[in-house]
Amino acid sequence: DKKNPVFMRVLAFRKRLKYIRRKEYIQMKGRHYSAIIRELREDHDYRQKEVAAVLGIDQRVYSRYETGISAIPVYHLIRLCEFYEVSMDYIVGLRDREGVKCSKYQ
Repeated sequence: DKKNPVFMRVLAFRKRLKYIRRKEYIQMKGRHYSAIIRELREDHDYRQKEVAAVLGIDQRVYSRYETGISAIPVYHLIRLCEFYEVSMDYIVGLRDREGVKCSKYQ
C-alpha cells in the first residue's frame, strides 16, 4: 500500500540516495553524461520530445535521462552518438568534442 508510512520513508530514502550518488559521481568524474546530452540537444535546437522520438521512448523517460534520475541504457547512448555524430567517449565525458582526452583522465 502506497500510503503506508514505512513504504513512503523507504521511497524518500531511495530518492535521496540516488541524488547523493549522482552528486558524488559528478564531483569525482567531472561532467555527467546527463549534462552533456542536454547540451547536445540544446546546441542542435531540438526539443526533448523530438530526441525521445528518435530513441523510440516517451518524452518523460528522456527527461529522466537528462536530469540524471534514470540511467540511460547503452543502446540509447549508441543511438545518440549516431544521431549527434559524436563519440561515446565525448558523451560519457572522457574526451572533448575534438577528440582530445580530458586532462583529468591523462
